Amino acid sequence: MSKIIRWNTPFTDVTFPAVEFLTTIEKDEYNILKILVAPSGIDKYPKYLIDFGQVIAFVCMEEAYAPERDFNSAFTTETNLSAYQWIDSPWLKSYEPQIHFIQSGHLGYFSHYLIFGGDNNVEVITPYEPTIETIEKKTLFKFEREL
Repeated sequence: MSKIIRWNTPFTDVTFPAVEFLTTIEKDEYNILKILVAPSGIDKYPKYLIDFGQVIAFVCMEEAYAPERDFNSAFTTETNLSAYQWIDSPWLKSYEPQIHFIQSGHLGYFSHYLIFGGDNNVEVITPYEPTIETIEKKTLFKFEREL
């Protein structure tokens, strides 16, 4: 049986927070992914900027039109959360063995993160531990990329 567990974040216990896919930046042939989560709504603070680092795969789907996934067949002891890790997802199994060398020199096991929002659902496969930055007030967020 597959297993989904709680991912401890500042917004995990909020049901259906606002979730925005910000962007990816290609770096060294990999995508750097950042997601914004606003637990009290997109116009309210605090908000949380999640940096997944270099990702192997990701999807961001409008939750009302997302295709059916087999989350219901996965075991979890906690329901109605917004953030989970899917320990042995079919997606992870497709990457076996789960050790992968990333160009930055990082050698790690893949993790599958899930964020269920009120407007978007996000799934991410990465060998990095995501970092979460608290945004307390209106902030200019800028991406730079040399072409």
